[in-house]
Parts: sequence; C-alpha cells; structure tokens
Amino acid sequence: MTITLTRGQLIAATALLATVFLGGTAEAITDTVFRYSSAQIGYFTVPAAAFVSESSADQFAENGVVVQPATINTLCMDAPVNLPEGAKVTTIGVWYATNGGIFQMQLFRQNLATGTNVTLARKVLADTAGSRAQANLAVTGTGQIIKNGAFSYDLNFCTQGATANKFYSARIRYTYSTAGS
Repeated sequence: MTITLTRGQLIAATALLATVFLGGTAEAITDTVFRYSSAQIGYFTVPAAAFVSESSADQFAENGVVVQPATINTLCMDAPVNLPEGAKVTTIGVWYATNGGIFQMQLFRQNLATGTNVTLARKVLADTAGSRAQANLAVTGTGQIIKNGAFSYDLNFCTQGATANKFYSARIRYTYSTAGS
C-alpha cells in the first residue's frame, strides 16, 4: 500500500506526531457549545438596498444607498433581520433625513406558528430640516432575546407627507455569549 501526501498534509501530520510524542498527549475540541466568558457585542447592518415595499402601488426612488418617496403618500418598507439564536437586541441606530411629514422606524417579531406580529421597538423620528441625522431606538422587554425557532424578525420604516424624507441605513446592536447559532 502506498500513501501519497501533499507537502501541506505531510507538515500537518508531522506536527501532530510531534505533539503526541514530545508532549505526551493530544487534545481535541469535543464540546458543541462554545461560551464566551463575558458577553460580546455584535452589529447587524441593514442598508437601504435590503428594504422592499409593502405595496406594489408605492412610488419611491432607491439606488442601493438611499430610499426616498416619490409622492407624499404613505410609503412603508420592510427588511428581514437575521441574528444569532439567543442574541439580546439592545439598540437600533437609524440614519435618515426628514423635511416635514412623518418618519417612523419599527422592529417587528412575527410568531411563525400563528402569524401574530408584535412591535419590539417603535420611534417617530425627529424632523432634521433635510439634513442627514442619526437616531437610536431602545429595545426592551422579553422580545429582546432572539428565538429563531419560534419567530421571524423584520425592520420597518414608514414615511408620509414629504418627498424629501430619506432612509439611508440602520444598524442593530446586540450582545451574545455563545459562538454560532
């Protein structure tokens, strides 16, 4: 029997043998849950390009960087949110501009079994006189903990009354204590 190894395989095999013979023991990772000693901070960014309109009748401009209504009618758009199982959502940062009208940002959770929607965070954003600004939405309560087996999540914004309103991006801040989901 002939065994043919590439140079990389030979180096790896030599290192393993050296570890076993020189050190006396070889160790392998066998656990399936990897926990951090302290909570880690993660971010999930949702760009303008990720949002889709709730209605085929909506008129808006979207170039991947910004979404802007084309009329003063209500425009609502949604984007999916996919966070690690067990993550704790703490804050949603929103980058936007308004010049009159109403601009509202929301995070929804939908029960997969029943279809029931629950609002986890909602904020009517302040008028910025057309200048780009950033606002934060606090996420509190039991809905902070992500449970992907039971719920789906989406970020939503609605604007009405001004064609100068713009959505640029959102960033969800969360903490997690295990690797993977």
